[in-house]
Amino acid sequence: MTPAVIEGLPPRRNVEIKAHLRDVELARKQAARIGAKPMGFLRQVDTYFRAAHGQLKLRETLHEPAVLIWYHRPADPESRLSEYLLTPVADPEAMKRTLTLALGCRGQIVKTRELWLYENVRIHLDDIEGLGLRLEFEAVLPAESSLDAGHAIVHRLRDHFGIQPGDLIAESNEAWLPP
Repeated sequence: MTPAVIEGLPPRRNVEIKAHLRDVELARKQAARIGAKPMGFLRQVDTYFRAAHGQLKLRETLHEPAVLIWYHRPADPESRLSEYLLTPVADPEAMKRTLTLALGCRGQIVKTRELWLYENVRIHLDDIEGLGLRLEFEAVLPAESSLDAGHAIVHRLRDHFGIQPGDLIAESNEAWLPP
């Protein structure tokens, strides 16, 4: 049980999968073929902080409000449950200073994300500085929905996009930052 559930704040949930992306153009064609809607490009800077439970990052997206994201998910290459809380941040620079002093900063991950939407799934085509191209499916689960439905749609998309077992990534992007 996650700390948020223990304290009565039920986190949001999604089922997700991450993989190496070998061909962005092919991924775009596959997304369009299934009827996914292109939502544009996002420039994101994620600043990671040390956390006693789960992971904690401040996400700054160009032309959007910053958000503090706490999340917990296992390091598993297969589809996995991710629980998360989002907190809007009015002053991201002050929040970074405060969290760095209180918890310590692990580092930053900078990426350009191409976002597509398909049913309840966010499809991310990410170009991550220093890490390369990644493909991510996040099936957003309403509170009343089952995990099985989330796993099923992610597995369907995995097959549709031709993701092989060797392409799967178990770790979060922050795994490449110092402890």
